[in-house]
Parts: sequence; C-alpha cells; structure tokens
Amino acid sequence: MLRFVEEWEYHEIAAAEAFPIGTIQWRVFNPKKKLAVHLSPRRDLVGKAA
Repeated sequence: MLRFVEEWEYHEIAAAEAFPIGTIQWRVFNPKKKLAVHLSPRRDLVGKAA
C-alpha cells in the first residue's frame, strides 16, 4: 500500500517498517506477480467464443 497509494520509495518503507530493502522489494514483487497471473487472459480461452 505504501509503495503504490502513498508513493513511498523502497528505502522509506524499509526505514519505517525496520526491514531490509530486499525484504520490502520481495513483499511488493511477490503479490504483483500473483495478481498479474489472475489479471492476464487465460490462454485456454483466447480465441474461443463465449
């Protein structure tokens, strides 16, 4: 939330939460990766009529 809503930089979040920057980067990257899977079109449905 801080990264996207509040537009904080990784180092600001790391300082506020007392975690290493790498941990913060992983905690942002991992949910983004999972969300992308759910938002991308399903390959098995591409080109098929509904």
